[in-house]
Amino acid sequence: AWYVRRLQLTTGATGQSMRVVSALSVGTREKVVLVQVGEEQLLLGVAPGRVNLLRQFDGVAIESKDASLRSSFAKILQDTKLSSPSSKPANRPENPDSKSTVSE
Repeated sequence: AWYVRRLQLTTGATGQSMRVVSALSVGTREKVVLVQVGEEQLLLGVAPGRVNLLRQFDGVAIESKDASLRSSFAKILQDTKLSSPSSKPANRPENPDSKSTVSE
């Protein structure tokens, strides 16, 4: 509900419309969508019955729907995923090739 009110206020205040800049399927019914709202871009996780704000960009992160920009969108998604505090699994060594030794 907060996102809808925020989008309505931004759209109403600037007189600009909302548009989908890019979308990427990440599952059978799930997508990550980059939406332009006025001067902001919102990276949204969209699933049936749910929309989550993943990241908010002030200004323009991606200019338009161009095939060459898909890698930019993928990079933004990867950067967002890596910056998430829950992106690193617990109890996993930094280097998977290294073996921990236990001395008794």
